[in-house]
Amino acid sequence: MPDELFGKDLGLVHQVVVHGRDVGADRAFWSALADNRALLGEVVEFVKKACTWLDEDDAAVKQWLMLLDVDCPFVERESYIASSSYSRYYDYFRIYHQQLAGVFWKGQRSEKARAVCEEVECYFILCYTLSAVWATLYGPPEHRWNGNPLEGLLVTFRGIVKNNDRTQRGWCLTHEHFLENPAVCLVRSAMEKFGIECFTRRDVEGILAACKAARDLQRRKILDVLHIIAQPATPNQGDKQ
Repeated sequence: MPDELFGKDLGLVHQVVVHGRDVGADRAFWSALADNRALLGEVVEFVKKACTWLDEDDAAVKQWLMLLDVDCPFVERESYIASSSYSRYYDYFRIYHQQLAGVFWKGQRSEKARAVCEEVECYFILCYTLSAVWATLYGPPEHRWNGNPLEGLLVTFRGIVKNNDRTQRGWCLTHEHFLENPAVCLVRSAMEKFGIECFTRRDVEGILAACKAARDLQRRKILDVLHIIAQPATPNQGDKQ
């Protein structure tokens, strides 16, 4: 819609007023904006920043990717039982969301930012799974799984695949998007090759190789998405952020 016609779209304006009322934007709020052009300008700039992907957002994601580009991104400190796998996952889940709080805040307000957040949340899950498999093979003996790693150690990954309410995917990532992700499919395929009752060290090494390949694939995908959204909009794309 051309900018000069925007004010005639009363349906959209009404929707803003209704939603604004739900969060405390009453008559006094709208009167203040109507009577104070400077204040209105501050609100406009705030909304523009909230919906625009900035260089600082790009840098934050890339720095986070570098931090996880190691053999065991998330160091486990508990023995691998189902309950500890969940608890450690939640600990790291909170930490990584805090590290990218600004990015995820923007992901709730911008389609482009949401696309990045979806891929980042996939990356986090894949890195956590990789850490669990790596620690099974190379971690301290007292921290290794004493039972079946394909059944217990990867309980978090399996729970997300099954859409288990106990395990959070993230704030932006849908279950459908997670299952369709090519990197996730690599790990699922590797895990499904082995039965849960019989496994060997070589089996686990195969899963670890798949986890590393999946992480590399997902990292490249995130960098591709960042490159795409950094490009200036063309006349056909419009100015939608």
